[in-house]
Amino acid sequence: MDPTTYIDASITELFHTINEIHDLTWHYGFDEESGNFQSHNFGRGGLGGDPVVAFAQDGSGMNNANFATPPDGTSGRMRMYKWSGQTEADGDLEAGIVIHEYTHGISTRLTGGPANSGCLGWGQSGGMGEGWGDFLATLIRMQDGKVHDWTMGAWASHRAGAGIRPHPYSTNKTVNPDVFSTLNKGGYWQVHAIGSVYAEMLFEVAEALIAEHGWSPSLFPPAANSTAFDSFYATSSKTGRQYPRHGNTYAVQLLIDSFKFQPCRPNFLDNRDAILQADQVYTGGENACTIWRAFAKRGLGSEASIRASNPWTGGITADGFGIPKKCLSKRRIAV
Repeated sequence: MDPTTYIDASITELFHTINEIHDLTWHYGFDEESGNFQSHNFGRGGLGGDPVVAFAQDGSGMNNANFATPPDGTSGRMRMYKWSGQTEADGDLEAGIVIHEYTHGISTRLTGGPANSGCLGWGQSGGMGEGWGDFLATLIRMQDGKVHDWTMGAWASHRAGAGIRPHPYSTNKTVNPDVFSTLNKGGYWQVHAIGSVYAEMLFEVAEALIAEHGWSPSLFPPAANSTAFDSFYATSSKTGRQYPRHGNTYAVQLLIDSFKFQPCRPNFLDNRDAILQADQVYTGGENACTIWRAFAKRGLGSEASIRASNPWTGGITADGFGIPKKCLSKRRIAV
């Protein structure tokens, strides 16, 4: 069908998806004080008056989508486009694309603080902005705890193989061979290509956490003071902090907190370290070795490095497949 014949359905779907991702990420720390997109902040901090303004089937482009993120207090603006192929498709109806775009708003508001929207413009910083969007969209779309390969934009773009990225996201290095040094190849100067490499690394982290801690069928926390609530969260014996106990829910938590911990204009190493820092805050580092192994599989281990680093291209990357000595003999313990 011609997408213009169901514009009301597109608007409704886009409205619903945006509100759902807003509500979900509020539970994980993208709240009023942190600069989320909300008309009224109910005295909880932040500036308010900045709900997302979204354009369904925007006529200013094709085969894409974008999200503009000004500082807290001014609305983010999302533009969703139609996609051409054998028949036109409507990006508003592919939730992964909508979630990806909204994640730009989350990462931009949280990195460097809600008053600073200039920390993720280019190079590895801008690339990770794309990768975080792919990663969160993939986590949200998971329907079970089994390991699957995932694509981005495959439906809207009519590309059944890898979708709109160079490779599907996969724990199989034959399917997706990307490692840190992939960034040195031709064509990997562009932010979406850079982001696809980092999203693959985060995919490995999430799957490792799921293998160790299981999978929750819902990312939304149950009502407080309920039995289900107590099953959703765990409390660390080391820190006394409460955190989502399952691998997929904890991966969302680590991602959101990593934005807050990393510096302005971060590179891959910075976000890796911010994720490890978040785990240290919640569990005293109980998952550090699991996280290190997952990153090391894709060349972002303890010996990974960047030479001639600069904010535009990121510099020349060198793989590191090692892990800290403390992890070499540490057994994996399922809980």
